[in-house]
Amino acid sequence: MDRLLVGDVGFRENEVAFRACRESCRGRKADCIPGSTTLLAVQHFESFSGRIAGLPIRASPFPFCSQKKAGGDREEISEGLVDVVFGTHRLLQGDINFEGLV
Repeated sequence: MDRLLVGDVGFRENEVAFRACRESCRGRKADCIPGSTTLLAVQHFESFSGRIAGLPIRASPFPFCSQKKAGGDREEISEGLVDVVFGTHRLLQGDINFEGLV
């Protein structure tokens, strides 16, 4: 990991993270944005998805779906087809390999 952004609640760290994420995707790098809860990760995904509408950036929530769908998502992530992945601590487990992670 090259960069880790940490902030206190209310200091707009999400805004900084979203902007940094968008810029790294322009440089053809992948990003992983973990949230402390599933609800927070889903909110981040929905917020980010709305902001990148129309841009050539593919975001994916993980693994808020069935095991079968999650298996397909893992393959897409490892092949570099997904630019930004949102999830919880589950993203840190060894069965998820990121292609070009910043």
